[in-house]
Amino acid sequence: MAVSRQRTTVIVTGPYHSGKTTLVRRLFPSHEYVSLSDDREARELARTRPQDFFRRYAGDIVVDEFRLAPELSGVIRAASAGEARPGRFILLSSHRAPGSSIAPAPPDKLASVTLLPLTIGELTGSGIRLQRDGYIHRGFMPRVYGAAGGASGEQDAVWRSYYSLYLERCVMPIITTGCGDALKRFLALLAGRVGQAVNLSTYAAEVGVATSTLSSWVAALEANFVIFRLPCYGGGLGERIVRAPKLYFSDVGLAVHLLGIRNEAQLPRDPQVGNLFENMVVAEVLKSCRNRGKGGELYYFRNRGGLEIDLIVKNRADIVPIEIKCSAKFSSQYGKNIREFRKLSSNIGAGYIVYGGENRPGDGGSRFVNYKRSCELIN
Repeated sequence: MAVSRQRTTVIVTGPYHSGKTTLVRRLFPSHEYVSLSDDREARELARTRPQDFFRRYAGDIVVDEFRLAPELSGVIRAASAGEARPGRFILLSSHRAPGSSIAPAPPDKLASVTLLPLTIGELTGSGIRLQRDGYIHRGFMPRVYGAAGGASGEQDAVWRSYYSLYLERCVMPIITTGCGDALKRFLALLAGRVGQAVNLSTYAAEVGVATSTLSSWVAALEANFVIFRLPCYGGGLGERIVRAPKLYFSDVGLAVHLLGIRNEAQLPRDPQVGNLFENMVVAEVLKSCRNRGKGGELYYFRNRGGLEIDLIVKNRADIVPIEIKCSAKFSSQYGKNIREFRKLSSNIGAGYIVYGGENRPGDGGSRFVNYKRSCELIN
């Protein structure tokens, strides 16, 4: 992790189970490791006597789930502003990094890295090659591909652990008190409508809570890397734009678990397979942006005339439209929406159709790209 050679403090954030601890402990084997979620004594010391905490751990240190002791930030910030050596503090969190006003180091001494789940390319590089439904069903958390090689029992155990140990014990108490069943209904509802424009008023009526409550839940789920938001692109392309965002799961495997799909054979027959495939592809592109250190301006497009583009990548002045099709069969009609969309602005590129078939040229300059190469769409 090159940034640790220039910054005193490095924050590594990402979803629970995404491999942050494993990666950091391999990269920094000489750092002392302390988990504030597992070590109650260390957590209590960090919260009540942060100065004494760093007297006990005086050397280079990895602090896992450091957000559980925000009292440490002031001490780390003071040390980072002084003569602390590069890479002194490595801080891990399953919650997004705090804003600069409460960050645990001055901006010039702080680096932030996001570690999202594995990509298809990373799995392929490790010798793991699956078909479409295998990727969707298993998801991309490293633990799914552990000793059992991604066997069904292993992945079910991983997602049960994710739900019970993280969502129920860590996220739900932050979001609400006494509304656990309602939140479970909301998560299942999101899984069933993944990739659809969000209508919180409708969702609130179905879940049985206020719209404002759902809004706060969405914000908390985003902050904890459970879901991510895809806004609708405006960019001067007309006034009849749908304003509602879409929501996707950071790992499609969680959505599959919430839907009760327990084996690959169920997926081709499930009415949600197209939306789950879309979730997987959009997340692959997002991971590519983060892994390459790009901001990742990702959107979708829909106007009230019915024209829709599944995914848009905004790259400086260029707008790259991407259509996502679950089928492995080629059809020139897949590029119809992109051809119509390109008429709206001269800055719109030819784009891509991501599907289950082979790479090939398409009509109007757009290319057909196999979903396993989704990460290659970001230049």
